[in-house]
Amino acid sequence: MTNYVIIGNGITGITAARCIRKNDPSGLITVISGESDYFYSRTALMYVFMKRLNRKDTEPYERRFYPQNRIDLIRNTVTSLDTSAKQLTLFSGPSIAFDKLLIATGSQPNKISLPGSDLPGVVSFYGLSDLQDMEKAAKNARSALVVGGGLIGIEMVEMLVHRGIQVTYLLREPVYFPQALSAQESEIALATMRAHGVTIIAGDELDRIEKSDNWIRTCVTKKGTVVACDMVGIAIGVSPNVSFLAHSAIATKRGILVNPSLQTNVPDIFAAGDCAELSWKPIDKSGRLEQLWYTGKMQGEIAGCNMAGQSRVYDRGVKFNSAQFMDINYHTFGEVNGRLPGESDLFFRIPNQLKSLRLVLKDNRVIGINVLGLRFRDAVCRQWIRDGLSPDTVLAQLKDAWFEPEFTPYCLKEVSHA
Repeated sequence: MTNYVIIGNGITGITAARCIRKNDPSGLITVISGESDYFYSRTALMYVFMKRLNRKDTEPYERRFYPQNRIDLIRNTVTSLDTSAKQLTLFSGPSIAFDKLLIATGSQPNKISLPGSDLPGVVSFYGLSDLQDMEKAAKNARSALVVGGGLIGIEMVEMLVHRGIQVTYLLREPVYFPQALSAQESEIALATMRAHGVTIIAGDELDRIEKSDNWIRTCVTKKGTVVACDMVGIAIGVSPNVSFLAHSAIATKRGILVNPSLQTNVPDIFAAGDCAELSWKPIDKSGRLEQLWYTGKMQGEIAGCNMAGQSRVYDRGVKFNSAQFMDINYHTFGEVNGRLPGESDLFFRIPNQLKSLRLVLKDNRVIGINVLGLRFRDAVCRQWIRDGLSPDTVLAQLKDAWFEPEFTPYCLKEVSHA
């Protein structure tokens, strides 16, 4: 009887546990998490803060799911890993032995180190403890500064605006989210934020946080702009949560290095999700990190099946993601950087509306699609990219991807005839 142990009860860890149980009805499965008793959806936490959901609503599975599938849950923190003895040391209690191990510890928010960054009211937003910190900081706040130009940053902005807090948004780059958006798309997102009363400061960085009576009063940027605020939200990205492996035999760079089967360099030990670095997918001299909900789920499935004796390899396929920029739906497919050698853009904006379409081209093939303010069919867009269609063909077929509610006027005629 195989003893499976999984570190992490997020989407990756619990998906792996389900796949192990499906393929090995008799094996022992133990899931260890220091954060929560049960798997919850991190992407739903913002709606708990906004009072649209309660905490229990964020749990995708009924709690009876775990005993029914004989998945044992341990609330504890792993402090070290002995690969030779196949044992985990916990923060409290006895060590845990394993036959096969999955490390699915996810990410942790990047921190800043500058004067005042340790004051009460300086918060991040990633997990349950961050939600509690934000609730406490926002309770009596009238104004806030949010730092960081990615998806978590705009989530924090929306959350605080929903609470009636005046928000200033500080972006290091001159545009918002340049890793994925063009300058025109950035302006659509920023226009939406401004319409909700958000003040934007772009092309600047936080220099210090000043206090009075041990609480935040003002923030000062490197260019000297002074922002009065009662709380500060830090959203400058996340990093793989792998520090507990520092003295182990597990090979790491930014994350835990894995092969296409999501195995580490140590037999019987796998890694998946935000903490895994795909060593066969080089970016410069490093592997690729894929820190998305759906890739975490896919990797959990592959790792779980392989731990239970199958032989499968991980292939994400055409990349996709979706988000919300305040009132604007955002959908992205394929490679959308649009500023790499040999790439070019075709950008279309619906007149007088905050709606746009951008096709990223290489060798007259569509390799990426960005859609703002519109809803397109995921399967259609990814098939276009897999098929390597020309931009003219994609524009002629736009209506195939149209996915708006019934009776919504079709507004892409001017695009398809451009």
